[in-house]
Amino acid sequence: MRSSHDGALFLIGAPRSGTSLLYKILCLHPDVSWVSNWVRRFPNVLSLAALNRVPPRLPRLRRKVWFGNDSNAYVYGEPRSMWRRSFPMPVEGEPLFERCGIPDDVASRRSQPSERSHQISDLRAAAATICRFSGASLFVNKRIANNRRIPLLVDAFPRARFVDMVRDGRAVAYSLSRVDWWPDSSLWWHPGTPR
Repeated sequence: MRSSHDGALFLIGAPRSGTSLLYKILCLHPDVSWVSNWVRRFPNVLSLAALNRVPPRLPRLRRKVWFGNDSNAYVYGEPRSMWRRSFPMPVEGEPLFERCGIPDDVASRRSQPSERSHQISDLRAAAATICRFSGASLFVNKRIANNRRIPLLVDAFPRARFVDMVRDGRAVAYSLSRVDWWPDSSLWWHPGTPR
């Protein structure tokens, strides 16, 4: 992969469409940096991205923690031990975007030009810092909220690539009905929750 501090790869798509699986598969590549569970928890300490260097040194453990026992990228539906929760793993990382002043509902809000300029420069700097501490050259991110942030992401990363995951809507609906977080999720396109 080519070094590109003004470029990035963003995975977009509906929840439960396969974005998590592809995200984790791409994060197996040694030139890819990603938002880890550690950076999500402490978004002001981007040097924690250095922990992204640990999983490649422990490939069996990485496979077990990232993909579970049945090769499923969604490993959150059951209780996980402290050591599994502590092992560096790619996550969506919404707190990193919040740290950069980018709200979840950026598409429905008009920001002032100076605010947008700060959001863009902060996100670019954060991605470059994560790349540097990870020892990688390409920032990859998967976040469902990014579906509504594409114009901002393009402004921040002019050479960004986007992979739009598409899955049969019936399969997506069935899969959503089986995860514990869906019934109480806020829907941006409809007031209320699925419940």
